[in-house]
Amino acid sequence: MKFVKTMKYKIKHLIPMAAIAGATLLPAACNKTRHAPEQPHHNTTYVWGAGNWSFVWPADKVAASADSTLVDNVFLQNDGVSLSGSDVTWVRKSMEAIINEVAESNRHKVRGAGNLKHLYITDKADSTWLSTFGFKFIEPQYKQK
Repeated sequence: MKFVKTMKYKIKHLIPMAAIAGATLLPAACNKTRHAPEQPHHNTTYVWGAGNWSFVWPADKVAASADSTLVDNVFLQNDGVSLSGSDVTWVRKSMEAIINEVAESNRHKVRGAGNLKHLYITDKADSTWLSTFGFKFIEPQYKQK
């Protein structure tokens, strides 16, 4: 008889403890898997100009943006301040130096934007490259021969 009383006592106390232990697992079992909200694709723009290269050089920020799967295009936008005294070859080489820091598989994302003002046109191929890259020329300068 003593055995039966002991078992009843244990069962009487064991059931509430099991319910309490199981209740802590219940919220975790009921939660649906939640995913972080999907971030939208976007473009990134870095502004540069005469004496204002800090956003594009060193090109680690540009490269990181181009490597991002959420970034569609990276624009290297000129600030529109006069580039008087600079020529198209120097600007092209500067842009190519930045592009070369980007992984080859993502270089197609990098584009030029903005107006190149008072830039010397010294080489037709370089000016064509800059134009195709996305820049517009405002009041170009031509060196006297």
